[in-house]
Amino acid sequence: MITRSSIRAAVSVCLSGIFFASLASAQSRDPVSLKFWSINFSGGAGTDPLKEVIRDFEQANPNIRIDLQVRSTDAHKEAMRLAINTDNAPDVYWMWCGVGLGGFYINGAEALSSYYQQYGWNQRFVPPALELAHFNGQLYGVPLQIHALAVFYRKDLFAKAGITTPPATYEELIAANDKLVKAGLTPLSMGGKFGWMTMRLIDQLLEKVCGPEVHDSLKSLRADWSQEPGVAKAYTELKLWADHYLPHNYLGVEPTEGIIPAYRGQAAMQYEGGWLIPRLVADGQDLNNWGFFPFPTGTDRIYFFSEELFITKRSQHKAEGAKFIDFWTSPEMQQKYVTAFGGASPTRGVEFKEGPPLQKDFYSLIVNTKGTFLPADMAMPLPIVQAYFKANDQVVSGELAPSKAGRIVQDAIEQYQKEKR
Repeated sequence: MITRSSIRAAVSVCLSGIFFASLASAQSRDPVSLKFWSINFSGGAGTDPLKEVIRDFEQANPNIRIDLQVRSTDAHKEAMRLAINTDNAPDVYWMWCGVGLGGFYINGAEALSSYYQQYGWNQRFVPPALELAHFNGQLYGVPLQIHALAVFYRKDLFAKAGITTPPATYEELIAANDKLVKAGLTPLSMGGKFGWMTMRLIDQLLEKVCGPEVHDSLKSLRADWSQEPGVAKAYTELKLWADHYLPHNYLGVEPTEGIIPAYRGQAAMQYEGGWLIPRLVADGQDLNNWGFFPFPTGTDRIYFFSEELFITKRSQHKAEGAKFIDFWTSPEMQQKYVTAFGGASPTRGVEFKEGPPLQKDFYSLIVNTKGTFLPADMAMPLPIVQAYFKANDQVVSGELAPSKAGRIVQDAIEQYQKEKR
């Protein structure tokens, strides 16, 4: 017999079912939170292009929210090193290319070949950038920016020292350095702390002294650093720069602070990438007073690398991560932000249509280069990079004779190869 109590119970069950179904439906509509880690692109001033990209993506994809965490360059490396194989790892992360910086994190990254096929990424990017996205024969990274480095200089300080044209050869660069010193100026101001700015200089000196073939053999671990004569010669040049052309407190200066003497009119040059240009704008510098020239190695190759986006193996939102990457690297978004990140787009068909002449000229340098080589911390495995940094710093500080530097690197190579066997 149907009673009032049984009817009430049935209605209660029905209403409960409706409530929980409605709750589940509402929960299913909650946005996915995608954790993304990156370096800070804002330069400490002005608008942040990374936040603008995320705003655009979230407007186009209201079911996905980007949980952004940004850090300084070295803090980002450390955070990724600690988190990459833990439950604290991000879903998507920004990183450099190469077996050194990028390759160190590959054991925690997802291979992306299926997403390359799904989104047509193999056809989207220019060949040099696509080549750098491979690790051990598989596609792990997705190209985001391609970059070159050059020597930026203040035109007024060059004029003060009597330098009328940018140096076109290494000998002319040394002569310009001497003129700057005579005028009471520091030729090159960089921050030597953490080692990677010193690396930029010695990498160029190895390219100049050894030539492309030997330089590539050294970085690919096929040549003996302790036996190659050019290594000792390059380190002798590094010591010359340290003693005469760099700030006296160089090794203790934070990389982000290396440009301050140039702002103050105390130093004439910075060895940086195109990302310096947005910072110059944000810091109120007159771009008409700045120029640049490739470091004159005499080889016609430029310092070149790419930045890439990765998805972690532990991510529970790989599909959403791939959607975010596809959005950011699309021709439309790359064209919209073509000047925002200081490099060139690896996406086919993207053009530099507006912006300051300095940036336009630098963009042209990147896309029209005749040859490239990677920075050491991307070209070599991390344990060897650490030894390289140690040798560099000890030569700069005077603790190590230039003739002994190659032995430190070679010992690290031999230990690395022994452990891999």
